[in-house]
Amino acid sequence: MVTEQGNAVAGFEELRRNVERLRAFTQAGDAGAAHRISGSDDEGLVEVTLSPSGDVEAVTLDPDWRDALGEDGLGSAIVTALQAATSSRMAEWADAVKEAEDVPGRSVPEELLPLPGLADTEPGHPSSPDAVEEAHRMLDLVRSAHSQVDSMKQMLLLVGTQASAVSTPDRAVTVTTSGPNITGIQLDERWVHHTGDRQIADAVRDAIRGVGAGAAQKQADILAQFPEIAEIRQLAANPADLLRRLGTIR
Repeated sequence: MVTEQGNAVAGFEELRRNVERLRAFTQAGDAGAAHRISGSDDEGLVEVTLSPSGDVEAVTLDPDWRDALGEDGLGSAIVTALQAATSSRMAEWADAVKEAEDVPGRSVPEELLPLPGLADTEPGHPSSPDAVEEAHRMLDLVRSAHSQVDSMKQMLLLVGTQASAVSTPDRAVTVTTSGPNITGIQLDERWVHHTGDRQIADAVRDAIRGVGAGAAQKQADILAQFPEIAEIRQLAANPADLLRRLGTIR
C-alpha cells in the first residue's frame, strides 16, 4: 500500500509540474495581452475596446454612423468590431507565449517549482492507519472522478455548442451566441431611433458582458454536479494538503 501511495504522490507531483509549466506560458500570454485592445468595423464607425482582462470595456460610435450604416446596420458593425478586437487580443497573447518559449531556460526548471505550502513541515508517517485509510479514500476519489470526466465533457460540449439569445430587460438589445461566440446583435429599431449614441453604446456593452457572465455561470453549474471532480481540482490547487492528508508530511 505504501508503494501504491508513493506512486500516487509521485504521479500527482509530475502532473503538478506539468501544470506549472503550462501556467508559466499562459501567464506570459496573459501579461503580453494585459492592456486595452480595440477593434473597429470595416468603415471605422464602431470601435469596441477590451479591458486588460479581455472584457468589453467600451463601445464607441462615430457621430456619423447613422448616415453611413443606417440604424439597421449597427448591430452587424458592432459584431465586426468585437471580432476584430478579440482577434487582435488572441494574436498578441499567442505572440507573447511564443516569445516566452523562445527564451532559453524558459521551460521553468524544476528547481524553480518548489511545492507550495511545504515551509515548516516535517516528514510524516505514510504507513500509519489514518494515512493508509486516507490513501484508500483518495484512490477511490480519483477513480470516481475519472469515471465522471466523459459525462462532464459531454455536458460542457453541449453548452459550448448551443445557440442562444439573450435580451436586455426592455428587449432593446438582443445578443445571439453559438457556444462562446457572439454571432449577432439585434437592436430594436424604434429604440435606436429615439436613443442617444452614448446610451446605445453602454446598453450594448452591458448586454455583451451579461452574455459572458451567463456562460461562466452555466459552466459553474455543470461543475457543481460533479463534486468528486471539484475536490480533485481543489487538491490540485493545494498539493501540499494532499501530501499532508496522505501522511507524507505533517
